[in-house]
Amino acid sequence: MALLLLVDGNPLLRAGVRDLLARDLPPLTRIVESGSAEEAIELCRRLNPDWVLMDIRLGGMDGIEGTRRIVAGNRDARVIMLTEYDDPGYRRAAAEAGAVGYVLKEDLEEVSTLIASPSSSHGRSHM
Repeated sequence: MALLLLVDGNPLLRAGVRDLLARDLPPLTRIVESGSAEEAIELCRRLNPDWVLMDIRLGGMDGIEGTRRIVAGNRDARVIMLTEYDDPGYRRAAAEAGAVGYVLKEDLEEVSTLIASPSSSHGRSHM
């Protein structure tokens, strides 16, 4: 069973994203949720998820720093930034932090495409 960690500070938005992803992802994908980067880092240490979907703007530590710390703890971690900010500076910062993808929340269907992509499973970037 694949494990996906969904990180977003807004519980209502998280629930909506989870519901949309659940219909597009393979049926044996388990989705675990987190409301903060700090909690996500701990969950990554304990659960070693196959994928992390990380929002950029979070209370406390932001998603870029959270991604940096997750990847520093596990070079094989696959983090996709899931955000509303279509900004070249954020894309660059996400790539430098180790994210393998950058998806706008309005293009949520791209997440299942990235997860299914053979190049994503080998650490190539989709930025």
